[in-house]
This record gives sequence, C-alpha cells and structure tokens, in this order.
Amino acid sequence: RGAVTPVKNQGQCGSCWAFAAVATIEGLYFLNGHPLTSFSEQQVVDCDTTNYGCNGGLSYIAYNYIAKMGLETESDYPYKAKNQACAYNAEKAIQNLTTGAGFVTPRNPDAVKAQAYQQPLVVSIQADQSVFQFYSGGVITTGCGASLNHAVTLVGYGPYEGQDAFTIKNSWGTSWGQNGYAFISTSSQYNSGLGACGILGNAAYPN
Repeated sequence: RGAVTPVKNQGQCGSCWAFAAVATIEGLYFLNGHPLTSFSEQQVVDCDTTNYGCNGGLSYIAYNYIAKMGLETESDYPYKAKNQACAYNAEKAIQNLTTGAGFVTPRNPDAVKAQAYQQPLVVSIQADQSVFQFYSGGVITTGCGASLNHAVTLVGYGPYEGQDAFTIKNSWGTSWGQNGYAFISTSSQYNSGLGACGILGNAAYPN
C-alpha cells in the first residue's frame, strides 16, 4: 500500500534494531495519512540510551524513545553507520509518531498475519546461518534456527513459489537477497512452533 521506504543498509554497525523500529514507524506514519517519509536511524542509534547503538538493541524499547522524542528525517540526521554523540534537534523532529509497543502472540502465524495486514511489524530472527546469510531466492524453511539475533521488518505475506511466506525487508542493502528482501515460511511446524528462523517468536509493532 505504499507504506514501505526503499531498502537501506546498516553497514558495519549492529543497528538492525534501529532500522526495523524506524521502518515500522515509517509505515505507521504513512498509514496515518502522511506522505511516505524516511526517518533517521542514526538519531535512534545516537540518542536512545536505553539501547546500545552499534552494539545492539531491542526495537520495541526504541518505540519508547521515539514516543518521547519523535524523529528527525533521514535528510536532517543522516546515517553514518557508527556511534556518535547525540545531535538531536527537537525543532526538526516530527512528534506523536507512536505511543509505544504492541506485541503479537508468539507461535501464532494467524496473529502475525492479522497484525501485518494492518501495518509493518518488527520481527526477530536468527540470521547467522548460511541459509539466511547467503539467501538469494525461494522460501526459507529449514536450516535456520531460532536463536534470535537480528531484527528485520515484516512487510507482507502471501503465496510465493507455491508456499505461504512472510515478506521480510532486511537492512543489508539491495545486493543481499531479493533486492534486499527475503521470503520466510509462515508455518509454525519449524523450531517447536517458533517458525523458520524463529520468525514467530517475537513480533512487535508501534501503537
């Protein structure tokens, strides 16, 4: 529905949590009637002291920061792929973007789909296995565990190459995967109900 900005690249910085959080905010902002706007991941990396910048973090905690401080645009606070001193400018920040996080019932594909029908979600997955690291096409089912270590944006679902799949927007640039995207099975038969790559284990969204 036009709620997804182009694929971005986090570079050599463990800021996937910020990219996924910001991507879902971008989606919600658009769905609330505003122009599609690219917001600043770097602001969240630099200024959200409840997370750890390039050393990792949790997207749902970032929503609390965004609720309080708002977000500047990507152009006003561009991404540098490193930890910096916070350079937040309240006069440039767009406010009232979220009130905090909502959560989806784990191990429930239908619950994830129902929420994804409303807005993009942030989901945690295991991303250190070769099936994901070197993904180039098809639907990921097996070979991917559920030790959650990477945040991505779930932007849709539906049939893909004969299987029901979630559409995942990653933050590793367009040279990875299918122009920056991947397709992961919606089935709960993998990893004791946590799904392929653990995708059903931890889904959240901005309220």
